[in-house]
Amino acid sequence: MPGERSTKFTPIRLVLTFLIPTASPLTRSHNLTEATRDMVKKSTEDVKALAAFPAGGSGQAHRKAIQTKMGRDFTTALQGFQRVQRLSAEKQRGTVEVQKRAVEAAEEA
Repeated sequence: MPGERSTKFTPIRLVLTFLIPTASPLTRSHNLTEATRDMVKKSTEDVKALAAFPAGGSGQAHRKAIQTKMGRDFTTALQGFQRVQRLSAEKQRGTVEVQKRAVEAAEEA
């Protein structure tokens, strides 16, 4: 709609969201994780559509090899994202715990 800001993450917006220090590191990390999750979701749909593409006609063996390689590459990238996502979640939990302790210490003082 006209005048409405897009909340959709583009690669440039993703970089800017992560680099511009207008939000806390925890918020930036969360935004980056969410944006990456959206990209993975869309990529998963694309890989599924590619796998469903008819493999008949000339060049069938070549097309099948490309589909297999892309599927393998995507799986590897997805596993890497999942590792990073787990690490990010652990760091976020650690940051939240530190902030909770700081608030509790300030309330006791």
